[in-house]
Amino acid sequence: MPDSSAPSDLGSDAQDTAWIKAELDTDIQFPPLPRTVAEVTHLVTEDESEPDPRKLADLVDSDPVIAATVLQRINSAYYGMRRRITSVRKAVMLLGFLDVANVVLTAGMMRLEEIFAATDQQQLFNHIMQLSVGTGQFARELAQGLELSIEGPAYSAGLLHSTGRLIFLYGATDDYAALSHADDEHALPTADAEMFIFGISHPEIGARAASMWKLPDILTEAILHYTKPERAETPAHRQVAALVGAAVAAQTASMSTQSEIDLAEAPALRSLASVVEASPAALADIIEERSSRVQDYVSMIMGS
Repeated sequence: MPDSSAPSDLGSDAQDTAWIKAELDTDIQFPPLPRTVAEVTHLVTEDESEPDPRKLADLVDSDPVIAATVLQRINSAYYGMRRRITSVRKAVMLLGFLDVANVVLTAGMMRLEEIFAATDQQQLFNHIMQLSVGTGQFARELAQGLELSIEGPAYSAGLLHSTGRLIFLYGATDDYAALSHADDEHALPTADAEMFIFGISHPEIGARAASMWKLPDILTEAILHYTKPERAETPAHRQVAALVGAAVAAQTASMSTQSEIDLAEAPALRSLASVVEASPAALADIIEERSSRVQDYVSMIMGS
């Protein structure tokens, strides 16, 4: 059973819980979304050319635990600061809005670990988060390499794409843990396997939760359609969904024990190539060039 002593700022409305359970016609419960994550996603996806760094700093400072975690990460060797940064406002000024917002988002999601008490739950949680953080960063790197002005939404959508997996882990712990070890202890369950056991896949349940949490539509669409971006409603939504799909393939390959994976042949890269009018080989080159930087970022965020 999930730990009922979760932090207070992780609390969700009971009516919302009942609503999603009724919609799903299932007994699967779901973890509440940290308030900081919900609010930062709106800042990152706002249609403004110049995001307001003061809003971000004020939001982070209102959550001392997140603020401490963010400053710890920003003062790590990854960023190579010459002097220790002691305030979020200064961090935003030196690193920029998007870098700090991404660290804030990820720190917020990592707080969900407090809910998972058992060792096997924590191991699977860490595996899901390693995939999620790497996917977010690969999506951002691909957007940057393709000169698409959607780096913020791309990272957020990549980070949140496996929200449904966290819901399964929280609400159906034993079944999901067993499913994750069915074939390969290093592989996460596929959407088809989830459908077979639960009658719903992680993209679907994740998108329903994102909608209930009132996350921006561009993120909800990407969570739902990252495996089939052509189904997203608008060109912008298709771009973000396709970026996430390709980033999942990239991070999965990075985490894989297989030595030879031809990313240029991956269906997700072909889908992105058709959306952005680039060749799969060119996309694979961007991934290869930036892969070590992405993994350094994942290690920094995961504290390893």
